[in-house]
Amino acid sequence: MGDGAGIGPEVIVPAVLDPGTLGRCRPVVIGDAARLRKAAAILGTAFDIAGTGRTEAGSMIEALRQAAEMATAR
Repeated sequence: MGDGAGIGPEVIVPAVLDPGTLGRCRPVVIGDAARLRKAAAILGTAFDIAGTGRTEAGSMIEALRQAAEMATAR
C-alpha cells in the first residue's frame, strides 16, 4: 500500500473483505494501519487490523517476517 501509482486503502479495504478474496486466501497488507482504519470508517465498514506497530525503515524485514507469521497462523 502506498505506491503513488498503486492501490490505495480505499481499494484495499473492500478487496480484503470480499468473500471471494477471503475464500481463496488470508490477505496481508503492508502499509499504514491508521490509513486502513480511516478508509474503513469512510466506507462504513469495520474490521480487525493486526499491526506490528513498527514504522521505522530498518524494521521492514522484521515487519515482513511478522506479516508472514500472521498470514500462516490459524
